[in-house]
Amino acid sequence: MTRIMRKHQYILLLAAAATLAAGSCKDNNNTPQELQELTLNINGGDDINEIGVYATEENTFSGTRYLDNARFSKDNGLFTSTDPGAVLSDNGLLITAYHPYTQNILPPGSDIAQVKTATDQSNIGEYLNSDFLAGTAVMAPDSRSPISLTVNRLFAKVNLILKPVGSGTDLSDAVARLTLNSTADVNFTACEVESSSTPAQIIPRGSFNVNEEGDWTGVSVITVPQDIKGDAEFITLTMGGESGTYSLGQDLSIASGQEYDMEISITRTAEKLIVSIEVSESPWISGLNIDFSIDEEIEKIDSLSDYDGNRYEVVKAGPQLWMASNLRTTHYNDGTPITHISDADQWAVVTDEGAYSFYNEDEAMREKYGLLYNWHALKTEKLCPEGWHVPTMAEYEMLFDFAGGIEFAGEAMKSTSGWRNYQNEEPSDIQGSNSSGFNGTPGGVRYADGSFANEGRYGYWWTSTAENDFESFGIYLYYGGAAASTITESNRLGYNVRCIKYQE
Repeated sequence: MTRIMRKHQYILLLAAAATLAAGSCKDNNNTPQELQELTLNINGGDDINEIGVYATEENTFSGTRYLDNARFSKDNGLFTSTDPGAVLSDNGLLITAYHPYTQNILPPGSDIAQVKTATDQSNIGEYLNSDFLAGTAVMAPDSRSPISLTVNRLFAKVNLILKPVGSGTDLSDAVARLTLNSTADVNFTACEVESSSTPAQIIPRGSFNVNEEGDWTGVSVITVPQDIKGDAEFITLTMGGESGTYSLGQDLSIASGQEYDMEISITRTAEKLIVSIEVSESPWISGLNIDFSIDEEIEKIDSLSDYDGNRYEVVKAGPQLWMASNLRTTHYNDGTPITHISDADQWAVVTDEGAYSFYNEDEAMREKYGLLYNWHALKTEKLCPEGWHVPTMAEYEMLFDFAGGIEFAGEAMKSTSGWRNYQNEEPSDIQGSNSSGFNGTPGGVRYADGSFANEGRYGYWWTSTAENDFESFGIYLYYGGAAASTITESNRLGYNVRCIKYQE
């Protein structure tokens, strides 16, 4: 029998104050005026690095969108955007902010978005991006005062706790799968989940480890709000070669912003496993509570080779394993050759073919920095060695967090030598510490027109995250700053590439 113990009855509000600074709502000619500044300061949202923002007429998404899913990125603690400013409406504006940013999330004329959690949350990037938050605030007509906006956590978190009945039971090989709805219809005007659907078997994040009390913890899943019937097949457990599917035993309503500890008592008999589940509920207050330990020092592990036989040192940063140098393979991992384009005019006319080059087509630069790939080589999903992949933007953000936050990650990710200023000098104060182990080098870029630039001063790396059909996200490090930075550029550019996987 499942017992529901409600520890608190209130819904979490993630403390996130957002201020919008604007000029007057109308000018002397009574014409709408653009917002002169639009910056968001989110307090307590340390896990948030990027948000989407809408500005519409008050209480409706059916009319004009004065900001239509503008992307705001965190820089030195403030969220700013390069998107055009909003035009202030005579009727006031409804400001809506959400996280994580998703292209084309809200259909035109509708305030209902279909938001999904990942079905495989063992990938840390997918786990992080399953945590959906949103909030609204109204900017009144003629208002000159800043307004405050709070984003609420709209999804929930479930923690699994295995409690063996009897001592000495080893559950380190236990594997859990949860059957949950994976899609939610989110009302952006009300900032609430209206319904959920699409049942799927969810792979949680983490693995079971025993604590001092003898319980096995460390596994969690982020889920959309939903009602679970007590007799529904909810959890599949595999332990010691035995597998079984079990129900909660009592109906459960999973609510927005709540965290659920599911204590699963397990009794082994000669014939079967006997499982009973108790559920406790509390506000989900402490960030994402990612269940892994961040290593205090970078750990080097076995090196890696690509199809061509090139060897790469590998470092461990938290749960992530990273190549410690740039990719230099001339073949995809299935043996297919990647097109080498040396001629600038030919590089400039390539549309969607994967290709590589190296800086100035100079063999010394190839040896020093590796190869520059256009983004089309990444989208084959065969560029990295088997079992490895090109990191998403979210996965780079995890590295930034590991390296001290995006405003300091550049210094921690840059190599300890090789960075030059515009006087072609290499002063010690512009070199990195490489405390992250990433060992980022200033390999420069090949532009869409085929020209090369910025060797010695900038290092650029692709992510596997696309902005649209023509542009994708990258990150760069700069000789003159301690921060890491993100960028969106044409898929035709040549950037360096790193590969990543997670420790098994």
